[in-house]
Amino acid sequence: MAIHHHIHAVFYANGQTHQKSYPISRLIGGLWQQLTNGDGFFHICEPQDKFEFNLGKVVDHRDKSAINGIRYVISYLAKDEQKPFGVISGCNVPLPPSRRGRPRNTKL
Repeated sequence: MAIHHHIHAVFYANGQTHQKSYPISRLIGGLWQQLTNGDGFFHICEPQDKFEFNLGKVVDHRDKSAINGIRYVISYLAKDEQKPFGVISGCNVPLPPSRRGRPRNTKL
């Protein structure tokens, strides 16, 4: 029996250039298949009513409830007790907010 590895990944995209998650998810899946020479599979998880939070939507950086929802989903995907070799993760540090342009008036 062949051993298959199983991973979860969460990607962030700039909401000013990507308003929909599906096209970028397909792009990432295609890159994964290229990287694995066609041996890798990917699955785009569709939002369901039973899910606590939907990762496939644009989140305003000031929306604390949505940010906490993202944290919840990531903590669920990274449960230590289900990882015999521990959690392997990587991240990049977000750039500080730019003060260029007209100030936004959106209130959350």
